[in-house]
Amino acid sequence: MEMELHDEQTEYSCPQCEFPLLIIQHPDLAAVQAAAAAGNVEARQQLEILAMAPRA
Repeated sequence: MEMELHDEQTEYSCPQCEFPLLIIQHPDLAAVQAAAAAGNVEARQQLEILAMAPRA
């Protein structure tokens, strides 16, 4: 399965016919922050991971 990366989504295509098999939409930072504020545990964990990342 071939994977194509984009900022907003990831597409997985069949390696033989290149037909898209799966498209995953990625949330932006504002959506993750809103989900964390609403109590979403996974969103909180993602924000913790981002907070640990070195900044340039």
